Amino acid sequence: MADLFGWRRIALAALVWAALCAAVLAGPAVAGQWLPGDMHSHISPPDVPPTYKHATNNLEGAIAAARASGLKWLVVTPHAMDQNDEKTGRLWAVEMNERLAKREAKADDPLVVLGWECTAEWPGHITVSFCDLATVVKLPVGKMLEKIRGQGGLAIVAHPYDLPNLFDRNNRSWRPWTEPQRGGQEFAPWLSGLEIRHPMSPASQATERWDQWIGREQRRVIGVGSTDDHVGVLYRTTWVWIEGDLTRDKLREALKGGRVVVGGEASAGTLAVTIDRHDSAGKAVSAGPGEALDARDHANISWIGSEGRLFIDGKLQADARSPVEFKFDQGTFHWVRLEVGTRSYANPVYLNLPVEKTPPLRPEEKKPPVGTPTSAQPAVVPAASKH
Repeated sequence: MADLFGWRRIALAALVWAALCAAVLAGPAVAGQWLPGDMHSHISPPDVPPTYKHATNNLEGAIAAARASGLKWLVVTPHAMDQNDEKTGRLWAVEMNERLAKREAKADDPLVVLGWECTAEWPGHITVSFCDLATVVKLPVGKMLEKIRGQGGLAIVAHPYDLPNLFDRNNRSWRPWTEPQRGGQEFAPWLSGLEIRHPMSPASQATERWDQWIGREQRRVIGVGSTDDHVGVLYRTTWVWIEGDLTRDKLREALKGGRVVVGGEASAGTLAVTIDRHDSAGKAVSAGPGEALDARDHANISWIGSEGRLFIDGKLQADARSPVEFKFDQGTFHWVRLEVGTRSYANPVYLNLPVEKTPPLRPEEKKPPVGTPTSAQPAVVPAASKH
């Protein structure tokens, strides 16, 4: 038995040595990963005074639902953050911030960010996050957008094509797009992006608008997903690329940088664009979703899988299969994005992205259509409304 035990030790040592050799040959671990979350959901309270029955979940319920669905992060966006708690008289933006700060988090809780759905009749609904909510929720829309931009926050067009239908006669679309004759185009340069996936807003229309917007302004426009949960069910809609531990600042920078895939899976995140330059280690320079490259006159585009649909400058490249060589006039601006069925939408890789400039005209300096409300402060949303 002693000899047998000795052989066991030798065999175990050999296995350990083989594992170490395999790890060295395999190289370093992956630097980052796609983490799932959601950008738009509701809780009661604070939604909405005086009944607080607008949403099924409260804060604890939303966190539990996110945890059960495997979400690693969650942006909660109540309508009523600009209204007051009837018991304390305090602004809900302040009250909810303190409640979240005092809450004892569990080890497997998702990272929670408090946001707000600005429920403006004109120009439409906007989800707001990563800013000092108490300083923006009472402002008119134009000044609100300017303030959010100055604070490094996000302002996302919510459910842009949520139009009236047989079951719901409310128009919750982004009016400057669905009613362009009424104006409102001056808001676009101040916005961060739009919801690509939303239960009541067709993704096909949203992606078409996304490409038009990028082409017109030649800047990074962020596409995100949302459950817009009111019934207590959360699921994966938005994936962000995070290196190392997830923090609030890392989440904000990933979202602002467009390192985002929209949908129930992150398969479109395999999109990679490589150019004919090399880094200090001699490797070809490449980029993934949200990133920008300075390219000369061509780039190689690749992805994993056979279902990917490639779009270049908003145009579907029919029958394209990875890899694809893309040639263009030297130094010209382009963007490349990938869709995998209706399950996954990668934010674009940008080629020769111009330096973004501050919009030349503040939105509030233009008058809205006659008779249209300008305040970001929403009316009380009836409990029957689901957005």
